[in-house]
Amino acid sequence: MTKKSKIKLGVSLLLVIALIIWVASRWNVWFGNPPEPAYNTDKEPHRVLMTMGNYGENSRIITWQADTMAQEGELKLFYQPAGGEDVVNVQTIKANCKVVETRGGKVAFYRTQLDSLPFSSNGYRFTVKSGDKTSGIYTFDSPKKKETASFIFMGDVQDSLKGLSHDLFKAIDQHNTDTDFWLFGGDLVERPIDGYWQVAFDDLDSIATKKPVLGISGNHEYLKGVVKELDPRLGQVFGYYQNSKIGDNHVFSFAYGSARFFLLDSNTDVWNLPTQSEWLENLLAACTEKWKIVVLHHPLYSNKGKQYNPMVKWAFGDLVKKYKVDLVLQAHEHVYARWNDKDEKGNYMPPVYLSTYCSPKQYQMHFDVPEDRIGTNDRFYQRISFNADSLNICTYTASDHKVYDHICITKADEYKVNDLFKDAPQKVEISNWFKLNKGRHLKEYEADIEKWKNRR
Repeated sequence: MTKKSKIKLGVSLLLVIALIIWVASRWNVWFGNPPEPAYNTDKEPHRVLMTMGNYGENSRIITWQADTMAQEGELKLFYQPAGGEDVVNVQTIKANCKVVETRGGKVAFYRTQLDSLPFSSNGYRFTVKSGDKTSGIYTFDSPKKKETASFIFMGDVQDSLKGLSHDLFKAIDQHNTDTDFWLFGGDLVERPIDGYWQVAFDDLDSIATKKPVLGISGNHEYLKGVVKELDPRLGQVFGYYQNSKIGDNHVFSFAYGSARFFLLDSNTDVWNLPTQSEWLENLLAACTEKWKIVVLHHPLYSNKGKQYNPMVKWAFGDLVKKYKVDLVLQAHEHVYARWNDKDEKGNYMPPVYLSTYCSPKQYQMHFDVPEDRIGTNDRFYQRISFNADSLNICTYTASDHKVYDHICITKADEYKVNDLFKDAPQKVEISNWFKLNKGRHLKEYEADIEKWKNRR
């Protein structure tokens, strides 16, 4: 063997060793799943949740859990018809039941569909029953046609087992009692483990039964692996997926007021994305509502740079531009970022891309992407309202519930975005969580922030 050949062989061996070391260092990130502790399921109906139905604004699905075996289940709905103050009508709706087995145990899920809620002058009361066990009484308001509809949106929550979001959710609810529903952008739970699902329901508390709560899948609802596996609990908790998913794609679309929503599953295996892309294009092409809102977990344009989420961008990026989607709601990156494309004159072009999070975990902000507004070192949530004239997106800081960002979209004659916080100070700070958990990147992050401040 010549000296040159020996050098080539040595370099090749070093590269192979370096690759092995790198793969070993990333193995747990890519494929590691913490074990799910064994759990026992309460025999009483519990974790009751109301979500949107598959058949319009006055359609609801109510789900709950009870025991480990399938039994007869039902929901009793009590309501007073308009003008019938002394009359209480009762409807009994049979429940579908499915026993789901997970790594830590098994549980029976129940699902009832209220496909056409009768109008009630005083709202509704309901109980759910599994076998001979009946729940307490829950209440919710009648769906009403309103000129302006609104909802709460949150990105990643990923609460710890200590339950750090209950008081926050309660405060958000108290500040926004008139909203129509809540929508989560994936990673509602920290891991696909029963204990974390319990924390999510504890955090939601009474919100789960008094107004619709919707959720999409994030990477933390999946088990890692070469072939990914979605936690089967997600599709049972958010029961609309049972009628809307396409194969392994957990997708859902619904209209509410003057808007239509398109919920995607961006964490699925790459070979499923063309099916979702086709589904999305068909629905966007047929959409007659004024406002189009797409919701997915992974940002189409990552705060980390162009090399991130390429397959998600490939599947959906051109479609949201082609069909002039008004708003793309995203999560995953644990930073707050909003931006639009601009034309040659600097005018905003649809859609608005918004990435957000409401988790105690806060990651590194990157500054080489031309966002219109950014934020760190807080937990953020959005109140989004829309009517026939405008779409308003307000972002609040969870620490004080003050408006941090507000834009208003109109398109009567032409598409316009009124950026009401264009010149407002931006909160760009390093959180204590980052200092404690990501300390090896601290100096790099501090330097990046200083460069950003100097550029501004």
